[in-house]
Amino acid sequence: MKFCSALLILFIVSCTNTAPLVLDTNESIIIDYGFNDSSVSPEYHRSYTITISPTNIHVQVDSYGDVLADKNLPISSNQFEELIQTINEANLVSGRNEPADPCDGGTSESLTIKAADKQVYNGYFDHCADAPSDSMGNIELVMDAIHELVPNLGEMLQ
Repeated sequence: MKFCSALLILFIVSCTNTAPLVLDTNESIIIDYGFNDSSVSPEYHRSYTITISPTNIHVQVDSYGDVLADKNLPISSNQFEELIQTINEANLVSGRNEPADPCDGGTSESLTIKAADKQVYNGYFDHCADAPSDSMGNIELVMDAIHELVPNLGEMLQ
């Protein structure tokens, strides 16, 4: 019985995916980034999503569900390929960084990546918690690259 239990634990651990994400540009890739603002009054609250496909960047800004901006921006094949290269170099591993104790009013970010209609990455980053662990990869590099693709985001957040 102990042998079977040990074998089961080994099987479960070996099935856990901790390998860094590597995307193939030949697959259909969709990147969804989200920023969730803190709990402040509606005139100051700005949450937003950026959805990136090989041909389009869709940005939506809202204040508690009221859409304030909704824009589609072009993306060149070179820009998209550079973003995929950045993602591949970041060694992303799905995960969450959450605070040990809940906090009030914090912001959070999320990143989901689908390839060939299958979710291949899911990250959640709570800013009340410590910075994302190095074991999750260089998520800051990827988030910066996503934001660089939307140069007028600051204007959209006003």
